Amino acid sequence: MLKFFLIFSIVFVLLLLIIPLVIYGKPVSDSFQEIMTEGRLVVILIVIYAFLYPVINFVNLKRHLNGTFENNRRFFEDAFKVLGYEKTSETGTTVTFRKRSGISKAFLFWDDEVILNIAENPVIISGMRKMVNRINRLIEQNILRETDQ
Repeated sequence: MLKFFLIFSIVFVLLLLIIPLVIYGKPVSDSFQEIMTEGRLVVILIVIYAFLYPVINFVNLKRHLNGTFENNRRFFEDAFKVLGYEKTSETGTTVTFRKRSGISKAFLFWDDEVILNIAENPVIISGMRKMVNRINRLIEQNILRETDQ
């Protein structure tokens, strides 16, 4: 959570303090003074968003399987491969995937990790909501494609 607060603070500083200096020639101290007096609500909203972002954005999704994870492993690995993920570690109960592209990692604030808890059925997919939903849909499509053939 602290990581997101720091990232949003850096973005805040860049957008609201440095840009007025470059565009209008105002010193950073003047820009900061204006923001703190006139834009106090904006500062408060950015701080609240930075703390709520991880709570809203990260999920644990349960994926029910017909059979064991080992029987369905190829569906999972195909889905991760299509989305540009690579397996970084595997233990007896978890499999961890991360994005291959450095640019993708940067846009996701280096929180590109998706963890599969394979200890039991249902398999639990943990990570950013958007990516977990995409992975789940691809797994579903892979399974349906297999059963149609």
